[in-house]
Amino acid sequence: MSKYDFGYELEYGSTNEWAFHEVQRNSDVLELGSSVGNLTSHLVQEKGCLVDIVEIDEEAGDKAQQFAELALIGEKGDLNGRVWMDELLKRNRRYDYIVILDVLEHLLHPENTLESAKMLLKSTGKILLSIPNV
Repeated sequence: MSKYDFGYELEYGSTNEWAFHEVQRNSDVLELGSSVGNLTSHLVQEKGCLVDIVEIDEEAGDKAQQFAELALIGEKGDLNGRVWMDELLKRNRRYDYIVILDVLEHLLHPENTLESAKMLLKSTGKILLSIPNV
């Protein structure tokens, strides 16, 4: 079992629950650091969203990809590199929401990931971001 597998419930007061309520129905969503797909599954099944995911943990990503339109997992899902961004730019898709929950603190250069993510937003798009209190 992946160390990030907390099940598929949206725990009350969690960042996943917050993001779920922020995303509008039928939105195009990119989730950076999807883990096993807790939020992804709810966005797809309950809100009709199309969700692409980027996840470095292969075991977690394998569970999440069942809910995703596109899944960049393992080496392709390494937010410290450029492969994920190059793959998404090739598809020329823009997102209503980019969700980055409790991920940036794990990156070497989080500012680069944010700059890259910004390029993938629609003009009216939003980044939903959380960083744990250290």
